[in-house]
Amino acid sequence: MADPEVCCFITKILCAHGGRMALDALLKEIRLSEGQLREVLEEAGPDRFVVLETGDKEGVTRSVVATTRARVCRRKFCQRPCEDLHLCKLNLLGRCNYSQSERNLCKYSHNVLSEENFKILKNHELSGLNKEELAVLLIQSDPFFMPEICKNYKGEGRRVICDKYPQCERLHICEHFTRGNCGYTNCLRSHNLMDRRVLAIMREHGLSSSVVQNIQDICNSKHSPKKHSGHRAPPAYRRDPAYRGRSKSRDRSFQGSTEFLSSASAPTPKPCTPAPNQIGHRPPPDDVPVEDLAHKFLCLGSQDGPQPSPVPPQADNLRGREQAGGSQRFSENGSPEDLCYGDQDSASDVESTGSSRMVDCGSTEICLDHLYRDCQVESCNKVHFHLPYRWQMWIANTWMDLQPMEDIEKAYCDPQIRTFSIGNKNIDFQKMTCNFNPIRRISTPSSVTELTNFGFATKWIWYWKNESDTWVEYGEETGDQQALSINSSYLESIFIRHPVGVVPFQAGSRSYELSFVGMIQTNVASKTQKDVVRRPTFMSYKAVEQIKSGLSCQPAQTPPDPLSSTLLPQWDFDSSGYELLEIDNRCPEYATISEYFKTSMKNFKIEKIKKIKNTKLLNTFERKKMKMNNRTEKTLFYATSRIHVESICKNNFDWILHGTGETKYGKGIYFTKDAIHSHKNCQGDTKNIVMFVARVLVGDFTQGEMGSTGPPPPPYDSYVDIRLNPSVFVIFEKNQIYPEYVIEYTELDKPCVIS
Repeated sequence: MADPEVCCFITKILCAHGGRMALDALLKEIRLSEGQLREVLEEAGPDRFVVLETGDKEGVTRSVVATTRARVCRRKFCQRPCEDLHLCKLNLLGRCNYSQSERNLCKYSHNVLSEENFKILKNHELSGLNKEELAVLLIQSDPFFMPEICKNYKGEGRRVICDKYPQCERLHICEHFTRGNCGYTNCLRSHNLMDRRVLAIMREHGLSSSVVQNIQDICNSKHSPKKHSGHRAPPAYRRDPAYRGRSKSRDRSFQGSTEFLSSASAPTPKPCTPAPNQIGHRPPPDDVPVEDLAHKFLCLGSQDGPQPSPVPPQADNLRGREQAGGSQRFSENGSPEDLCYGDQDSASDVESTGSSRMVDCGSTEICLDHLYRDCQVESCNKVHFHLPYRWQMWIANTWMDLQPMEDIEKAYCDPQIRTFSIGNKNIDFQKMTCNFNPIRRISTPSSVTELTNFGFATKWIWYWKNESDTWVEYGEETGDQQALSINSSYLESIFIRHPVGVVPFQAGSRSYELSFVGMIQTNVASKTQKDVVRRPTFMSYKAVEQIKSGLSCQPAQTPPDPLSSTLLPQWDFDSSGYELLEIDNRCPEYATISEYFKTSMKNFKIEKIKKIKNTKLLNTFERKKMKMNNRTEKTLFYATSRIHVESICKNNFDWILHGTGETKYGKGIYFTKDAIHSHKNCQGDTKNIVMFVARVLVGDFTQGEMGSTGPPPPPYDSYVDIRLNPSVFVIFEKNQIYPEYVIEYTELDKPCVIS
């Protein structure tokens, strides 16, 4: 059986090139020998790939066409469960009358990656495809996308019953042939989709001749008596051995710390396939085991919830033209030893926490605890590294560190830089490759989700490209640009929660939509589009060491003893067993927490932010985390009266003492993603409300039940308001909670409006 990840990657390449490629052109993209590729195609079978041979004066040309058994449900009202995709056919064809902002008005779904659709795509091993690539695949594989077939057509040589012939607007072809189940070797109904009249109707329906040719070849393969791949296609229809169409696919965004293709990188150049005379034959590359290819594209696996899977390094922008953009060259001798260090560390690394050779075991996140004070978890499954980012290249069946790492990171953080070179090694941030080798960037979690160990969480900045081809940060005011209603922190928080969403926003009187899938900003009125990118904020090695030593900020307290000024804050515990320390408002930790708070609390002013230190509660929390099957942790808000601060800091949350009385989703502690939600639900005088920021182990969650007095039954750990993208989490066991910050705040005076 062929490796599913390799098959998905090959399908993605083919669909990015219109669903079909010459075998030689495909070989150049996947770095496999011809024998290995043919073995994969044969094992996958004609249900995934149709291999064709066409002969002409110049010789035999082999082509590969992508296909699938996945289908779109034809029912207007489907009774679940259903094994088919539930999508708007016209939307995939680009003909739906409802725009992206009006998609909720359409009775058919426009969400390719809904929870139900994602499961079906995963079952068909297609979870790595984006919307455009999936559309290419379905249109040429699913007969549902073809125009209606005439029911009165009985076949050639018979009496024509159709009274509208030859003006009939329906197809006069064999319906069983299009479905792949025609049992007649010499069927009287036409199997020729390239017939002039049939092709005219297909074109009117939005299907180009190249797409129809792909459909023809897929149908021929199903009707052919040969059961193996490599059959010879009928020579009656003129075909182009090279690329037959292009898909306007763009980079996909994704959530996570591993970047094979930068999650919201610069816009993808359109595929540019060589002309037929450029393809030719070439010596096969060195043999690369299929297992290695699969290993390179582990990012095709699914993520938590109905989210798009990360795409492999060479899936999009294949054969791409270089766009106008910056590049940067660093002076190096270009030797492999200088580019990738084996078991030795870079001289500039000073004291690396791990070898530069790393066997990939699924780790996609750098451990924050290790960076801050050394991780105490013996079986920690996160990457232990001395920087909050790590660049690596796939060489000799292992990931090896890419040097000079700090220079690479600095270049990547600049949205103007698309490519740069180290000696004879060219690094492309769009394709995430170093020459032909895949590269990756792993990092700490996003700062909007990790408030713990504040200094090392990755702060992402969102940019849009203006008319001068300059990248402008969202929220940054420019002279000729009206103020935007959003900024980077707002976009990042939405992106983390719903990476396939569309964000509406305003710039003065103008309305815009930002699509995370296409990384495109669209003017709703004029339909003008601007490219969007997402890049991290640069942190040097020196800055990392300063944070580690505590030089970057100190809590707002009595000036420390000079001898200990370079040490981390010393916590003095009283008899209560906890300590509250106010954080200086100049400290990055303060900025991170306040930014997270103000995402929803626009009309409020922060007076103080205090950090809670309670070793007993923290140890209990960590022990609970180690015992859980699903260790998903979230940073959530809880608003309560000031009188409860001491008891919560000392003994944690208690539903009887601190509960809001809410029972809609169970009798537990109600935490919220947005601070404003918790603030509004808090009873009592608003002047005496404080906001707790807590680490919460939500684990596996399910829909809450009214009046439930205990935790949900196994395997669930918490209740939520809604399973898909929940905003409320109900926790029953306090060892799943660690209160970490207390925010004191006041509401700003509302401006007086005279009517």
